[in-house]
Amino acid sequence: MSGFGAADSTSVCLPTPSGEAIGPLAGCNLAALLALDSAAFAQSERWSVESWESELENAEVTGLFSAGRLAAVSSFSVMGESADLRRIETHPDARRHGFAVKLLEAGFAECKARGAERVLLEVDEFNEPALALYAKLGFSEIARRERYYKNGHAAVVMEKCL
Repeated sequence: MSGFGAADSTSVCLPTPSGEAIGPLAGCNLAALLALDSAAFAQSERWSVESWESELENAEVTGLFSAGRLAAVSSFSVMGESADLRRIETHPDARRHGFAVKLLEAGFAECKARGAERVLLEVDEFNEPALALYAKLGFSEIARRERYYKNGHAAVVMEKCL
């Protein structure tokens, strides 16, 4: 993985014609990112254009391209010894191929290289596939935020030591 930091010439600005490529996304990927977000989440769960623009400006967004399209994306931020997984999503047609795991494992390595000792995340208490994935990757529940989401569901706060 190319890593975090300012988007540069290693940023993936065009989908690869074949195979897989993982790398930091840049502003030129915004349309593909918004299309992925629309496919992966219900309207109420999507991030706004402004939210994604902010993520891209900070170059914390990493994409996995497969078969010429953006198949999955993750967003991490590192603050001292803690990192936050802010977003992970996979296109519905690309699920169950290990793309989220690849992005997460690459992100964990990058966070650790930047000095993080743990990764934190929040996930809807009823998002069973995500909860199972995070448990498989070594996350454990450390707290709950009741009625955190607009739908009234609690957020499960999880932690993974790096």
